Amino acid sequence: MSSPLYRHLSSLAWETVRDVKPEVRGLAEKGIAAGARRSRLTTGEMGFHSALNEMPADFVVPPHSHDVAELLIVLAGSCTVTDGTRLETGDVAAIPAGMEYGFQVGEDGLRFVVVRSDDAHTTIA
Repeated sequence: MSSPLYRHLSSLAWETVRDVKPEVRGLAEKGIAAGARRSRLTTGEMGFHSALNEMPADFVVPPHSHDVAELLIVLAGSCTVTDGTRLETGDVAAIPAGMEYGFQVGEDGLRFVVVRSDDAHTTIA
């Protein structure tokens, strides 16, 4: 039986451009320059791949897709998905593998967690 894994927000390491996969490096450079940041919470432990993400107001994540499904949980702020759906604090989106989507962050910024069952490959449209 495995032991629980605990991560404390006060000690998380935020990714740098060098930490991200090549296919998203350009987006990461743009995001970090605008004030966005991401920290890996789990990297396969007990089958979970998860990350805490923070993005500034009006930041645009272009249409893209992942090769695994993801669960997006909005902790604070809001965004509008390319299909017109608005997500706000407390909302959850389950996005199927291979589905292309993007979003624009709302005026108060966005803080969210993404959970996946595997490490994802991302394709920017």
